[in-house]
Amino acid sequence: MFGWPAKLMFRASWGKHRCAHLVYATLTLSLFAILWNMFLGHFLRQQKFYEYFTIPLFKNDSINPSDYMLKNDSPTESATLVTSTCSPWHTLSTDPTLSGFIRNGNLFLTLEGDWWHQANYLTKTLPYGIKGSEQIIRQILIKTKSHMPAEIDSLQCKRCVVVGNGNSLRNSLLGAVINKYNVVIRLNNAPVRGYEEDVGNKTTLRIFYPESAIKDLAIENNPDTLFVLIPFKAVDVNWLKAILYNESNIVDGFWRKPASINTLDPSKVRMLSPLYLQQAVETLLHQPHSFYKAKSLWPTTGFLAITMALNYCDEVDVAGFGYPLNQKNGLIHYYDQLKMAMVDTSVHNVTQEHVYLKKLQSTGIIRYLT
Repeated sequence: MFGWPAKLMFRASWGKHRCAHLVYATLTLSLFAILWNMFLGHFLRQQKFYEYFTIPLFKNDSINPSDYMLKNDSPTESATLVTSTCSPWHTLSTDPTLSGFIRNGNLFLTLEGDWWHQANYLTKTLPYGIKGSEQIIRQILIKTKSHMPAEIDSLQCKRCVVVGNGNSLRNSLLGAVINKYNVVIRLNNAPVRGYEEDVGNKTTLRIFYPESAIKDLAIENNPDTLFVLIPFKAVDVNWLKAILYNESNIVDGFWRKPASINTLDPSKVRMLSPLYLQQAVETLLHQPHSFYKAKSLWPTTGFLAITMALNYCDEVDVAGFGYPLNQKNGLIHYYDQLKMAMVDTSVHNVTQEHVYLKKLQSTGIIRYLT
């Protein structure tokens, strides 16, 4: 490859114009080197040779850091979280932990379909059915939509992370990792602004009920965030309908006065199907008809979000889950100083939820990031 320039230099050393030939050879070699580098660089870009490196952010042994890598396509492109292969949890061997669980990807109530005529919806009131709330729900669905974004629905492997509100996210530095998931599910009124380094700032779905709604939706969410109402009781759907139709605010019938949301884009609103509340309570937690007992046990929003993710997503990771159950002074949230001793958890069986989620973790169905 370099024979002829070398030969040229050798001859030049014996000629009359040795210096001129030396300069000419040097320039020729330099030009050849530049052209070769340009060709090699173009080839490498075309063949997509990436430089990979692992993210040293995972503290929990249940996560293999080698599964998560950053891909650098070019200095001008942002790094993208990728996994070496898709590992759909539902391809795992049948485990008794999910006995009776049947996946259903139709997360939201819709005007279409025959579900309106199914007895399990029409013979039960909220939260297990729509009896007595049919007309209000129909009015809501006329205004809103019932599908996930097409760019997510079309993915062959849907990677989701459910971001809890737990104190384990404090100083976790997981923000950049969380932002790389296809679907980021957040809960209630958990803040993002000011905590981006630990929790990220991407929100695909925000799951809420009236008492946990955020008044100014633009502060803690993205322009394309979908807001998913959990309809626990009839007054919840009345509250949402009043907002969508610019009617007087409904404030009675709640355990805490709900936020008065002034601007809510109907196209960004969804209603969670009662199927998932029943599935969470009866199929997963094995608490049949708990909503209709004198002392009801309500699943946490986080547990419902994981139930949704198991139905829709191929890979389900969770972050910020877990209460300091045996620590009265243990902090609960990443964003405040609320302690375990200050919280009345009588409506949630957080211990049972914790035990069940750990079973899902041990079988590889979900993975903990914190």
